Amino acid sequence: MSRLSLMIIAVLAVLNVFGFTTPGCRPPVYLQSVTIEGPLTVPPLFVTENENEEVGSFRLKVGASAAPAQKIEGRADGHSKVNEAGVFVVDTVIRNGERYFIEPPGVNTHTFEGTNFRWTLAPLTVSIEADFLIARGMSLVGGLHCSKQASQTYLAGTLGVGFGFRSRNLGFRFDVGAAWTSVSHKVEYILAAERGPLLGPRETYILFLESQGTSGHMNVYGGFTLNTRYPNWPIQVFVQLAIYRQTVDDLQRRTSFGDAVVLQSNSFFTVTPGISIPLSPNAKLLLGLRLTDETSLIVGEPGMLLAPFAHVAFEL
Repeated sequence: MSRLSLMIIAVLAVLNVFGFTTPGCRPPVYLQSVTIEGPLTVPPLFVTENENEEVGSFRLKVGASAAPAQKIEGRADGHSKVNEAGVFVVDTVIRNGERYFIEPPGVNTHTFEGTNFRWTLAPLTVSIEADFLIARGMSLVGGLHCSKQASQTYLAGTLGVGFGFRSRNLGFRFDVGAAWTSVSHKVEYILAAERGPLLGPRETYILFLESQGTSGHMNVYGGFTLNTRYPNWPIQVFVQLAIYRQTVDDLQRRTSFGDAVVLQSNSFFTVTPGISIPLSPNAKLLLGLRLTDETSLIVGEPGMLLAPFAHVAFEL
């Protein structure tokens, strides 16, 4: 037997005796529970009516949205396997005075079918948005939003561009941009790591972790708005279709098991019908109902979220 072979055998024997684990990448992270409080992202909504808008014109819109307390509940991807009762089972072991959690083999073999995601929405949001025409048919759009939920205040902001077009009796507008929204989160997650000798039985050790706080995240949105502009109609009609994602937690944590990364984002599709009522030559009242569907949860309830709103828009 060669000297190199003898050295390899000796190294493996030492590792086996002292219980070293093989080096690896990040340990598996399982998302056990996510609890969110705060507002949804609100894409900007401006109708395209005035035929005589000039470059440099400015529109300001203030408003509020209020709704009864609503919740999004469902199953987010990434939960650990569970036993037949839907419970993640571990054994508590005391070794050398230290407590460890070890997953027993052959017990957690079933796919989780319960609810591990809950989002309580802010019932009241006030906002101010501005639309500045920087070129023919092109606007710079920005907005600030403030939501109140219990004793907590949440802030949000949007910044993007809008592209408006007109036909004889219709207005069309495309909006794209970025939105920053703050929410409160409580996330419970676990890390799993196999430990034991290379040439002997290995055990799966479990580390329970929790993160709680308030944070804001940046995401993108896109929207399309269609509105009527019939000169002889006392009230005009509009509808907006919008899609966006909203990150609710983005956690990075260094542990004895390795680096843990948890990212949870939700996708939404919104339909917003409404009416536009002239108040004066330079002001109008917008009344609408925002219908929002969460599309990324494996199982999500309710099917549709409702948020009525009222905005007053001024042309300056």
